[in-house]
Amino acid sequence: MSTLKLLLVGLGTRVTMIAISIVNSILLARRLGPAGIGEYFLLMRLVTVLTVLVGFGLMQSANVFSSQYEEWVGRIHSILLRFTLLTWIGASIIGIGVIWLAGNILLPGIPQKWVWLCFIILPFSLYANFWYGLMIGRGRIWQLNLVQLVASIAFFVLTLVFVVGLSGGVTAAVINYLLVTVAQFFIMLIMAFRMSSDRNVGDSPPDLSRQILGFGLRAYPGTISTLLCSHIPIFLLNAFHGAAAVGIFSIAQQLVERLLLPMQAMQDAIFKNISVLPAHAATIVMNRYIRLTWWTMTILMLLGVIFAPVGIMLLLGEQYLKAAQVFRLLLPSTVMTSACVILAVYFLGQLRRPGLLSIFSWLNALITLALSLAFIPKLAESGAALALVMGQLLSGICIFIFYMRRTQTSVKQLIYSDKEDIRIVRQQVGAIWSRKGMGDE
Repeated sequence: MSTLKLLLVGLGTRVTMIAISIVNSILLARRLGPAGIGEYFLLMRLVTVLTVLVGFGLMQSANVFSSQYEEWVGRIHSILLRFTLLTWIGASIIGIGVIWLAGNILLPGIPQKWVWLCFIILPFSLYANFWYGLMIGRGRIWQLNLVQLVASIAFFVLTLVFVVGLSGGVTAAVINYLLVTVAQFFIMLIMAFRMSSDRNVGDSPPDLSRQILGFGLRAYPGTISTLLCSHIPIFLLNAFHGAAAVGIFSIAQQLVERLLLPMQAMQDAIFKNISVLPAHAATIVMNRYIRLTWWTMTILMLLGVIFAPVGIMLLLGEQYLKAAQVFRLLLPSTVMTSACVILAVYFLGQLRRPGLLSIFSWLNALITLALSLAFIPKLAESGAALALVMGQLLSGICIFIFYMRRTQTSVKQLIYSDKEDIRIVRQQVGAIWSRKGMGDE
């Protein structure tokens, strides 16, 4: 399947998921209120934090190894499944002890029953992360997006029935999330076994587990720093201003993150191609994707700035009007973040140097932490937004300076779209509708 076709397949399902997710978030926000939705988002964030902490960067390993060693995919999946079980057991033993002793200090305002539930959800969430990496590496974008789409629809239906219809509150929303996560796990597991059932694992090296873990550990510091960047403001907001402030900020952040989904679809679609191209060709292709990203996200940012207040007022009501201000403050970062999401493919797939991304990510994390401590106590949600934006912009500039020096790329090559860009896009779009394009698998 061509890269553009993969992109359009991913983009189509992502756009559908964006619509479903936004409607679902609106329903939850209106029914639960700022404090209730804040409590729900804190649970979701805690699951994400635990998943990344015990994942040891293995999602990136799954990406790279499955894309470059197709014949080992069965063995790679078995290794990832084993790591899922072992890390969950270890994390549960350590985590439950820590929470038991210092849970109220580390996680103020989060009901302890949700903290215990996080450890039940953890193995399913952890495996899902590894599975995403495996499928992206193999170029199985439509299967990946199909599973996510089905999960989004299921969660939406459960929200309608139990949260809206039966007024189940935060408890119903959390149980719905658990049910969807568990069901998604079994679907993913079946698909992974079918994908790897015809692969010969006998020729894989005996130290493949060590190689996968080693690469993941090199990417792990960057993964942790990325986690800190997006979650430090959330937990500081909860500590200083409570769950209602978290609810306001999280609604705005969720809407901004939905704007990034098309770029994530592009990242999934181009990963395999960038990984196997010669260095010079990969640079040319990467520059073209970055140009497309700049212009697409700039247009979306301007539209968001103009229509955010009216849209949020109509959809969420006056109690969430403050989220419009936060949303507008966060929007400038989407342009830089999107470009960095695309550029990460080059560092991981082409250079195979996750450590470089780790350095830039930690720079972002440190800036965000310092600014969050300075801004959040006085400015609350707006302070959290400013801290995130400034950290992402400064670290993103550093990433692009390194990339341009490494590849001898000029600023003009990253911004100015030429006739060749237009010709190639037209050619590939036309191929999708032709018989040859439809049969290109």
